[in-house]
Amino acid sequence: MDTFRFTTSLVLVPPFCPNASCPNHDPQEAKIHRWYTQKGYFPTHIRGKVTRFRCKTCGKYCSSQTFCTSYCSHSTLDYFDIETRTTAGCGSREICRNLKITNRVLMNSQQRIARAYLHVYDRALDGFSIPEDAAFDGFESFVASQYTPVNYHILVGSESQFPYLMNLQAMNRKGRMTTVQKANLKILHAHWSVPKGSLTHSCMSAFRDTVSLLGDRSPENPWILYTDEKTEYPAAMKRVKALANLLKTGVVIHKTVNSREPRTFVNPLFPVNYLDREFRKNMAGHVRETVRFDRELNMAAARMVIAIGNHGFRKPYRIGDRKDISTYPSHADVAGITKNPEVILALQRMYVDRHVWSHQKTKKEWMQKVWLAQYESPVHVNFKTGKKPEKGQPGNQPLAGHLVA
Repeated sequence: MDTFRFTTSLVLVPPFCPNASCPNHDPQEAKIHRWYTQKGYFPTHIRGKVTRFRCKTCGKYCSSQTFCTSYCSHSTLDYFDIETRTTAGCGSREICRNLKITNRVLMNSQQRIARAYLHVYDRALDGFSIPEDAAFDGFESFVASQYTPVNYHILVGSESQFPYLMNLQAMNRKGRMTTVQKANLKILHAHWSVPKGSLTHSCMSAFRDTVSLLGDRSPENPWILYTDEKTEYPAAMKRVKALANLLKTGVVIHKTVNSREPRTFVNPLFPVNYLDREFRKNMAGHVRETVRFDRELNMAAARMVIAIGNHGFRKPYRIGDRKDISTYPSHADVAGITKNPEVILALQRMYVDRHVWSHQKTKKEWMQKVWLAQYESPVHVNFKTGKKPEKGQPGNQPLAGHLVA
């Protein structure tokens, strides 16, 4: 599927009032009447004159820049370029050096791109029913250090290899450790640890979102979910009542595959194994034995959303030997998602429009946790002193309103 590459531009007509409590915040309500008055302009070095508006109902001020992806930004970065670098194995410091920006600006830009992809997902999955069976599994990596592994749960279509959802859960380190490593882990757990059952709760959240994608199915047309033999999956399925009922009635069939089976194309877990390979290959923070790992969970989640969005909506389903691949169908095309014109428009205007959480239709759990930055990162501990420094801790603070909205 060929998509257009738009650059950031200022809007001429404000589409809604940015005040969430104002009735004109609803875009449909705002279309009915002229809810704003023009209140002059202000000069900027980057974008020239920027027009100001004032809401007639609540008195809230906004500008023609308020509704752009670059809102509250003093740069003219190419978000498409940043997305390409992020999904091409470039580390954060490498991107910053090449673009001559700070890491804070890069993180801010990646969060904006992630929210843009979440908006595309929201339009894509609104009223959508999965037309194919799917595979569900966890991709394991780490954040901050290998004392804090992270499991990314991913649901992938069996035929299209399109990722339908993603969430993540930090875990306590397991497996063999040296005496020093055990001592360090004990120090970390004195300040931070993951409660028991967290992985199961994370699976439950993913399965609740999965049920909403099944639509109207019957035992004559069951939906098959493939997983490996991890015990957390059936435990989570039993605790999600809607999914448990579908399993009892035969509408959903759960099939397990041994994870030691050859990871070939005929393996039912091939879709998630395929994405695992793509993440290891294309995401700097997940390369084996990497020194470019993610430092905190919310940014790790944002970058993973960029990865699955780029894979699902931009990457060709299969690449031949031609140089021009713009006409090749994407994974989303194969899944039938891009038949919705709203999805095409959202993709075309990814780097133009600013979206707010209150306007999202589905508000799925996995989207909310990324959009509102609700993941709590592991703390940083000085293993020599055994103390947690007050400074330099990962960002568990609430994001600024203009970034979250």
